[in-house]
Amino acid sequence: MNPKLMNYLNGVFTPYDGVKSVTELKADLHSDLQERYRELKAAGKDDETAFKMTIESIGDIEQTILEVANLSRSLERQVVTNFSASNLAKSDFA
Repeated sequence: MNPKLMNYLNGVFTPYDGVKSVTELKADLHSDLQERYRELKAAGKDDETAFKMTIESIGDIEQTILEVANLSRSLERQVVTNFSASNLAKSDFA
């Protein structure tokens, strides 16, 4: 694992800690970035160049993370609906 990549991702994702989908996105992104970094190193790039090219390959990640976090929070609020005061005995949940 490349500590520079992990530090970069930790910094980008810090405002969204605790949002489940963002945590999953971070794990997937980290895996993809590690693979990209290894490919660049295997192609003969030095550490600094490989790191810079890896980070550049993901584009504007902060905008994507913000959109995912906002969507996740909205969905989490919808899921927390309290049905205890509802009469659902003859409801169709199909």
